[in-house]
Amino acid sequence: LGRVGTAVALRAQAFGFHVTFYDPYLPDGIERSLGIERVYSLQDLLFHSDCVTLHCSLNEQNRHMINEHTIKLMRPGKIFKI
Repeated sequence: LGRVGTAVALRAQAFGFHVTFYDPYLPDGIERSLGIERVYSLQDLLFHSDCVTLHCSLNEQNRHMINEHTIKLMRPGKIFKI
């Protein structure tokens, strides 16, 4: 949850969204300071979300983070925005 992700999360909250995020690199506690929910796996995030936005630089570690398998984890009719 970097600079852009935090800005998007706070704006979504202002519009009444229930915001949840996944970031394996952040220390515990950041979610409390921002007042948003954290999940600890991408699978949990995708399964429970109605709308997902992705905010990270493409690199070899995340190149295939979103693929056919992970998209199928989302419920029908849900939105994924890159």
